[in-house]
Amino acid sequence: LKQKLKNSGHVFQTTSDTEVVLKGYVEWGERCIEHFSGMFSIVVYDHKDGSLTLLRDHLGIKPLYYILNDKEFIFASEIKAFFNYMPFSLNEDVLLEYIAFGSIQGEQTLVQKIKQLRPGHIARVARDLRFMTYRYFDLRETYGQVSVFDTREIKEVVARNIISHTRCDVGYGAQLSGGLDSSLITAIASKNLNGFKTFGVSQLCDELDESHYQMQVVKHYGTDHQNFKIDAHHYREDLVKSIWMYDYPNHHPSILPS
Repeated sequence: LKQKLKNSGHVFQTTSDTEVVLKGYVEWGERCIEHFSGMFSIVVYDHKDGSLTLLRDHLGIKPLYYILNDKEFIFASEIKAFFNYMPFSLNEDVLLEYIAFGSIQGEQTLVQKIKQLRPGHIARVARDLRFMTYRYFDLRETYGQVSVFDTREIKEVVARNIISHTRCDVGYGAQLSGGLDSSLITAIASKNLNGFKTFGVSQLCDELDESHYQMQVVKHYGTDHQNFKIDAHHYREDLVKSIWMYDYPNHHPSILPS
């Protein structure tokens, strides 16, 4: 994308992918979303008309929260950012939904008055706080009609996306659980990158510990591996900290090791 924008006359001052996003918006406007792949949460301020454009990734991997009232529009990537602005008030209407499914559909959150931009959506906030949103991506419309997959095509798409995610201006690695997903990522990435880093968590409880699976992958692909051991002490000490970090109560036991 950077090279494509350079060919269109854009000059870059940094090596950051954030500047590519900004120049992409200048070049294509909201349609820049058609060029982006991966997980992102973006807000662009337009000096010309004083508007804000909010873009959330296709599946909502990255969060984007906001408060909108008659006087102001406030946004953040974490719910805790609003707590100095307003008192906490539990949204009991969606509490059972979160307990049952571990997520909340639509724009509501567990905190009253705080909403989330829905996955695959773009929102525009005008200077006078007029607010509009529309969906640019729908999983069912894109893939819902597909009944037969070509396994060779799937392999190519997976490999291409894993390698593309290593194009960045910061360090990268894989959290290796020993399961299928992280092992596949490690296998593909380590074949294409020297000194690929992996990180694993081992637990003292044999029923939960999967470090032996992790080490099979590490030995096979020769990754630069670091292991972190956790026990009951970490669960006691870090449970509340993890809730603070995630903004929501833990819904799955793997969240704390993560």
